[in-house]
Amino acid sequence: MTGVGTLAYIKRTTIKIDACAERLGVREVATVDREHFGAVRPAHTTAFTLLP
Repeated sequence: MTGVGTLAYIKRTTIKIDACAERLGVREVATVDREHFGAVRPAHTTAFTLLP
């Protein structure tokens, strides 16, 4: 994930979904919150594939 300053603007729900996806190795996430997920950089892949 990106630096701590950026995390202050990301919703708690986004962070929780990111943590679960990383733990499970998920690379595709269905979300309508593209703005916040675009800022997240998961450790297990370069970026999430955001599904509509």
